[in-house]
Amino acid sequence: MSRLNDDEMRRLMIDVVDRTYRFIHTLFDENAGGEFLLRLAQHDPLPQWNEPELRNGEPSKRGMD
Repeated sequence: MSRLNDDEMRRLMIDVVDRTYRFIHTLFDENAGGEFLLRLAQHDPLPQWNEPELRNGEPSKRGMD
């Protein structure tokens, strides 16, 4: 049994899509995107995590031992 009726689910999905579109639009905007990424880089909410690695399209094996 669902806790959301069809109208509530529809409104939720529209909101999620709109927020995602705004985020992606900001991220790829020539002016705002760079500034946004710099602000994110200045504040690391999880400083204990390792830096991500790119391995020619292959997923990292780190932490899988």
